[in-house]
Amino acid sequence: MESLRLKTLAVALTITLYGCGEALQPAQNQEWFFIVAEGLDAETRHEVGQQLQELVGTTCVENDVVHFILAPSQKPLASMTVPAGSRNRRLRSQEINGELRKLIPYFTTETATGSQQINLPAVPATVRSLRRTQFPARVIIVGTPIYDDPQQGYWSMADGKVPTDASLEAPNCPFHMGVVDFPGGTIAEWFPPTSRFGVDHVHEEAITRYYRLFFQKHKAKLTRLTSNIAIALDGSASQFSDTLSPQQNAELMRTVRLQISERQPRQSNKPVLEEAEQVLAAAEEANHEMAFAINWVSEDPSCDIDVHVRSAGCPEVLFFGNTETPFGKFFRDVQSSGSINGDSANYQNWEWVRIDHGRLEDLTIWLNAYRTAEPAQVRIIGVSKGRRYERNIQINGPGDGGRSEDRELSDAWYKVTMRR
Repeated sequence: MESLRLKTLAVALTITLYGCGEALQPAQNQEWFFIVAEGLDAETRHEVGQQLQELVGTTCVENDVVHFILAPSQKPLASMTVPAGSRNRRLRSQEINGELRKLIPYFTTETATGSQQINLPAVPATVRSLRRTQFPARVIIVGTPIYDDPQQGYWSMADGKVPTDASLEAPNCPFHMGVVDFPGGTIAEWFPPTSRFGVDHVHEEAITRYYRLFFQKHKAKLTRLTSNIAIALDGSASQFSDTLSPQQNAELMRTVRLQISERQPRQSNKPVLEEAEQVLAAAEEANHEMAFAINWVSEDPSCDIDVHVRSAGCPEVLFFGNTETPFGKFFRDVQSSGSINGDSANYQNWEWVRIDHGRLEDLTIWLNAYRTAEPAQVRIIGVSKGRRYERNIQINGPGDGGRSEDRELSDAWYKVTMRR
């Protein structure tokens, strides 16, 4: 196969070879399952092709097994056992060369045909049917996370929809009905061909959570769902560190879209329901509570900074779009602060949250420039274990409307560390 440029998805696939916080020893064998959508664009297919050569030629341990499967049909196109030797020796070996040649039509077709669907419910059975060894299974998925099977219209994830947790036990749900378990210990990573796959970030987060539950239910672990290379490059930790607990739902499908263009004016003109100073003072008196408040200044008068809080073990995010969670409450969302040194007894231009436990180590706190064209200076007050702390940080922007992808690299996001 021709020499191809190493780009977006190719680099991301390279990183999957080293695990996500579960670094594999060089001598440990694996059995690889590339589940790749038929309808990927030519550039993405080319990139996957080069990376497949890199995997087989350089990264794999002798006797690793690599399968290449076309989705959504789950049709195996090639399966190979990696021999010993250098890269050139491996790629020129009769078995590897012969199997790679079977893939040339897929990688060299310039016009994308077919769909970008994966047919995830069929993937566990595909892995089991092709498996040759007892090596740990690694599943690499390349295709859209939006499940949209014409034969399963009720369960389509288009237009902001996502199945509820209850659907994973529903007799007629494709994500439950007839789905077998993965081999124990299977690790899966999903790389969408584009960074934005849902109608908005809320929809994408709901789909990601649902897939994490799907893999978890079927004896596997989804460690990444991202198209971002640099985040995958660190290889130091899984994108998801907690184990999810299914929620009880009466319905089987729900709509979770939050269209940014339709976002309505929020509470800035309404009376403050509870003074932030009261919340902060209460947290100082109770070691089992924490509280955080922010305000900001910027040369852009429309600058809007938001706080997003996660707590380990809970899938929900505490922010303006979800003001009450099992671990806390969001009290006030301010669209324009314009103040950073205001009187601490008057928090009219601040937004704040209360956390109903004292485990600071369980929290992940992000600040987001929802809207700004200029840098913002943000003042943060936090209370933990009865002590009050302050920090001043800068968010450069520009604003991104609350999108959650690529936070580690985005100038619109800042990860807050509040030390005791």
